[in-house]
Amino acid sequence: MAGSLSSAPASGAYEPAPRAGGAASLDLDAPPRPWGVGILAFVVGVGGFLGLLTATLILLAPYIGDPGVSALAALLSGYLDYPTPAGAFGLFLAGVVAMSVSGGLWRQERWSLYVTLGLLFLLETVFFFGYVPFSYAFFGVLFLFIYLLAERAHFR
Repeated sequence: MAGSLSSAPASGAYEPAPRAGGAASLDLDAPPRPWGVGILAFVVGVGGFLGLLTATLILLAPYIGDPGVSALAALLSGYLDYPTPAGAFGLFLAGVVAMSVSGGLWRQERWSLYVTLGLLFLLETVFFFGYVPFSYAFFGVLFLFIYLLAERAHFR
């Protein structure tokens, strides 16, 4: 019966059990994360968090009754003319998607690269045909699009 309860190796040294993937495992074969991708993931994550916070404040402001909460919701949603519950729900969903894409960019997952490139292409099209062709925003989004295309080998 000696040794049947122990899972230690015969040498006596403790060796942790190998993990079968997951968020806590360390993938040593993964290429290093480029600085620009890390910064983009952080900025997208902060934007998603602010979207979640704004939508939550818009939805809860009538029930809380605190004018400070209503003022903060109005400040965060300054681009909205009149925040409605339907608009707040859409903003909440956009925040959830942004947080998911941010996590995917941070872990260098290929689907998040494709989603980001698709959204950047859509934004570039809107800039070119709609509002401000050949502006700083247009060239900034174009630079980000080309940068992500150049770094696509880092995504798995």
